[in-house]
This record gives sequence, structure tokens and C-alpha cells, in this order.
Amino acid sequence: DVLKERQRILGDQYPFAVTDGSLSLRGPKSKRLPYLAFLAIAWAHAVAFRLNPTVEVLFEELVQESVGAWGLRTAVLRTNSTHQGSFAERLQTAGGHLGFVATPSAVSFRTQAKDSGVDVVANLDWQDGRPGRWWLLGQATCGRSDSWSAKMTQPKPEKWRRWFNEAHAPQRFLALPHHVTSRALQHILEEGEGFVLDRLRLVLAKPTLSKPIREMTKVILSAHATHDA
Repeated sequence: DVLKERQRILGDQYPFAVTDGSLSLRGPKSKRLPYLAFLAIAWAHAVAFRLNPTVEVLFEELVQESVGAWGLRTAVLRTNSTHQGSFAERLQTAGGHLGFVATPSAVSFRTQAKDSGVDVVANLDWQDGRPGRWWLLGQATCGRSDSWSAKMTQPKPEKWRRWFNEAHAPQRFLALPHHVTSRALQHILEEGEGFVLDRLRLVLAKPTLSKPIREMTKVILSAHATHDA
């Protein structure tokens, strides 16, 4: 049962009480807000709810906050911004933020490239300045389940290894605002090389939500309540 799995894994971070087949909010706002933020993202994308920034951009930021909450340094490539410079410039900016020395000319890319299949880059900073890092390439998508396996394989680790002059290639992850059941999770892992950060795992990171994310959650949930009324 999906609801029982959510309750078991999230504990008091699951914001709903299940009583006689109905759901009601429970617990302090600080604990339930992260789950509601991912839930709001999933619903907004499903109904094409218009936001500025877009749902996709807000989800990337939310993923960045969650991954950063685990103690990793993170950078977002800003896939649909027009004011962030060329891909080469954004590659260098992200590399500088993460402590990499970026070389965009190491591997060719399309002139109009936006993100080369990557939304979030993260690494664990050993803080010793020596080579050899554990780092990740993330694809964040709000899309349907039939697109997940293909999305997982979009990041090309070898390209990024060369762009950032690293000895070892990064691992890939797929970030989703949805709850992925254990069975579906196993299927995705068998289809593509990488791991999944679904709604439950991202919530367990206990992200500190930015003001835009909190405001977005309030707006979407209010619209959702009105829509269902």
C-alpha cells in the first residue's frame, strides 16, 4: 500500500493522518512543509499550472536545496533561463562554485546547448584540495513515468569528467517530485545506470525551503483546494 509505505519511511515528516480512508493534515508546519512542496510541484505540473518562475525551475531549486541539505556542494545549470550566459559560461560558473576547473573545449557540444542533459551538479568537498572527488550529475524531471528511464540516461558522465578535468566519472541520479514505489524503483535501476531521488528521499533530506519555494507551495495548494472544492 502506497500510503503505508509513505508513513513507514517518512514517519513524522509525512504530513497526513489516514483515518477511515480519508487524509487530514497533521504535525507542525515546519515538518510537513517539505513534503507539501514536492506534492505541490507534482500537482502543478500535472495540470499545467502557470507559475513564474516555472514549475520546472522551482523543482530544480528544490532538488538543489535537498541535495545540499545532505552536505554536498551544488550548482544548478538553469536549463530554461536566457540570462545565464552560454552553456560554456554556465559550465565554468558551476565548476568554479563546486571547486572544479572547467574546460568547456575538452568535449564538443551544440552551439545552442542548454544543459547537456544535466540540471544539478553536486560533489562532496573533502576540503583538502587534492584530486579525486565523489560527485553527481542530476536530471530533475516532473514528467510521466514512461519518460523516467530515458531521462536517467541523458547525463553523459564521461563528457562531464572531461569538462571538469576529473580522474573519475560522476554518478547519475534522477530526481522526481513523485513517490516511486519499491517495485517501480527496481525497474528504473535495471533500465539505467544511476539512482533515483524520489519525493520520499528528497523529503528525508530535510531541506530548508527558500522563501520563493514556500510561497509557491502556498499558492499551488490554495489553487488545488479551490480546484477540488
